[in-house]
Amino acid sequence: MPSYVAQVTDWEHLFIPNLMNVPTLWAGALGLWGLGWLDTTLPFIVWVSKLAVFCTMTFTGLRFLGWRKTIVVAVFGAVWLIPMLTPTENRATNHHGR
Repeated sequence: MPSYVAQVTDWEHLFIPNLMNVPTLWAGALGLWGLGWLDTTLPFIVWVSKLAVFCTMTFTGLRFLGWRKTIVVAVFGAVWLIPMLTPTENRATNHHGR
């Protein structure tokens, strides 16, 4: 398995790691990463509870799909794909480096 520290030339080798790291980006936005310049860390309970509330509200809202929610799901798909495809096109990974 190749090392992902340096830039990899094949985008196929970057697709899966970038796909797997997108949830880390979402969890980081919900409190997994530190505040400000990432130097002030938050307690474990903060980001776990925020992520649980986010997932609960998302899946509860998806129970009843209308045309408006279908558009929102499509936008969410784009929000998922953009952080995954941008580093892949630049031959980099979206790994946070924790």
